[in-house]
Amino acid sequence: MDYNDLKIIAERKKITIKELSDAIGMTSTGLKRSIEGESMSMKTVRELCKIMEISIAEFFGEEPVQAPSVASERVPYSFNAVPKNGTTPTTVETLVSHIAWLQDEIDRLRSSAQKGKKSA
Repeated sequence: MDYNDLKIIAERKKITIKELSDAIGMTSTGLKRSIEGESMSMKTVRELCKIMEISIAEFFGEEPVQAPSVASERVPYSFNAVPKNGTTPTTVETLVSHIAWLQDEIDRLRSSAQKGKKSA
């Protein structure tokens, strides 16, 4: 997401950039620099998404997609676990667990990428 996209979404949600930046503990200028410099933490991204009521996929300009089959083997739950009656056996605790697992995966991938950069 670039800064102009953020402004557009904020306008749609009837939130000013000042209100948005205050809510995440930044100045408007700091928020703009973080987005333009792509130096925002995942915690801040999650906070922005929560405030603007958008998904992280929307924040990054992607449509939510189902995990590919290779990744689904590593995910601690199955997309195929939905019962035939269409109900979802998901609880808040399960979702919190999944989010924590995903954050660990993101941290692991970042660490691997940083190690790759240092050796190059």
